[in-house]
Amino acid sequence: MASGGVFKSKPLIFIAPPPAAYYHGKEEEAKARFAFPRFILKMLILLLVASIALGLFTWFIFAADLPAFHVDSMEVPSFNATDDQLTAAWDATITIKNLKNNVQLSFEYLEGIIVYDGVILGMSRVQPFAVGIRGDTLFNIKLSTEHGDRESLAGNYKNLVGDRRKGVIRFDLRMIAEMSIRTGLLWRRRGLVKVFCEDLKVQFAVGSDGAGKLVEQDGNEQYECFLYTNQ
Repeated sequence: MASGGVFKSKPLIFIAPPPAAYYHGKEEEAKARFAFPRFILKMLILLLVASIALGLFTWFIFAADLPAFHVDSMEVPSFNATDDQLTAAWDATITIKNLKNNVQLSFEYLEGIIVYDGVILGMSRVQPFAVGIRGDTLFNIKLSTEHGDRESLAGNYKNLVGDRRKGVIRFDLRMIAEMSIRTGLLWRRRGLVKVFCEDLKVQFAVGSDGAGKLVEQDGNEQYECFLYTNQ
């Protein structure tokens, strides 16, 4: 406050806003900053879509030539189980049917596993073999607990022992194979095939150890397996 009761106010200072070019430059700078991440995101989406489309296209072509798998028989020549130990063997015969008139099949690698309640009990590999044009091929696979996944059960076989005492155990036989398909002399394709032979019902003598045998289905039908391919 000045003398004599007179107030002196300070002059107001107005700052002019930046010119329009300033905001335009900032906008361009922001666009440039996010341009590369947007480009990467678009490329990833494009690659994902292309990968899915190519996979579906290849699957339709490859799956059209897949053979049919059936379990003809399976025996369990030895089966001794306690609550904390299992010693067993399985002997299965599988039929592969090539349903195509102009395709030859060859299996360079085939591995099978025997499964109970989602746990691998035994596994084995099969020697390479071929299936001719519109032909059938039988192969045998022998599995045992010697190569099983013992750690998965953690020594607890109570459910398996309980089913054994009832006389019936249901196993799953699963296989993974590297299969080549050849049409004529030049065209050759290769891919992985997964085979699922589920719910194989094996009958044992009640109250005793020893052998078991696959129960025949109604009408003496074979146990059909389901095929999936990664190609």
